[in-house]
Amino acid sequence: MDFIPRYAQPFSLADAVKLDVAVITEEITRLQNSLKHLKETQAGLQEYIDSETPTEVDVEIAKALEENKIVMYAHRTI
Repeated sequence: MDFIPRYAQPFSLADAVKLDVAVITEEITRLQNSLKHLKETQAGLQEYIDSETPTEVDVEIAKALEENKIVMYAHRTI
């Protein structure tokens, strides 16, 4: 499944204020849902990593965990 954004990403505050309130509300809800699922995924990845010895941890899984942290915390700076 490929994600195709409805609006050019990222859009500015000036672009956002032109959107209908219902659209903004829908987008906020979508982003909150995405973050919820990402947090759940992070918990699962962390649980896996914690259950393995450091030499047994899959490098790609550890990399995904770190990349997801960047995505999750990047939204706080916007």
